[in-house]
Amino acid sequence: MANTVNGSDTAQPEVQSTEVAHTGLPVTVPVVSVSTLTTTTLASQHECRPTLTTVREFEVAQANARPWFVRHIEGLTGAPLGAAGAAWLAAHFLAERIWILPAALAGGAVGWVVGPFGILLGTGGGVLGHALTHKISVTVAGGVAGGLIGMALWHFLIPPPKPATPDSPVDVPVEHFVTNDQCGDVQHARFRGGDLYKVDFMLDGKPMSADLPYDPGNTLAVYPDGQPVVRNLPIP
Repeated sequence: MANTVNGSDTAQPEVQSTEVAHTGLPVTVPVVSVSTLTTTTLASQHECRPTLTTVREFEVAQANARPWFVRHIEGLTGAPLGAAGAAWLAAHFLAERIWILPAALAGGAVGWVVGPFGILLGTGGGVLGHALTHKISVTVAGGVAGGLIGMALWHFLIPPPKPATPDSPVDVPVEHFVTNDQCGDVQHARFRGGDLYKVDFMLDGKPMSADLPYDPGNTLAVYPDGQPVVRNLPIP
């Protein structure tokens, strides 16, 4: 293997190379150009950055970040009460017991919408209307009024997040902003040059290139097939 290259006497770190069988003796060819190859390394890192956001968007994001059962606690508590109350009413006030299951399903759906306070106050309003007048219309009206009052009371005590303001070309709503830290994985690119050199040379009138771990200088020893003779540089 050739150990001398024109134009450089600087010691280089040892390079491990794999011996490959080549036919023919190496020849020295002129080097046309040498360029440094840049190595790019991507590294992922968890970072938190302050971000300016509206109070409305911040509240919606905080509400959506809660667990599923917490976000739907109104329906999860109101549906069982509604189903139980409707089944009890169907069993005591309807002659046919076949209506118990449909009444329970309907009561559960209503309970999911109006919540536990709506079911309790709706049941109370219906019982009160029936006790006062014994009329079905008053009983239903009392139940509906109690349900709406109970749902409003729940939303007053536990207000839901404000919905997004619809875009309007005329009215621009007044927004308040807060600084919120947004965290996530961010990729950083690190560039390093000088580890590899792209060497362009001419062999039998044909342009060729090779990547070498050192700058060969003005000439390069290559085999007849175009493979460069990679030298083993001693450890200084």
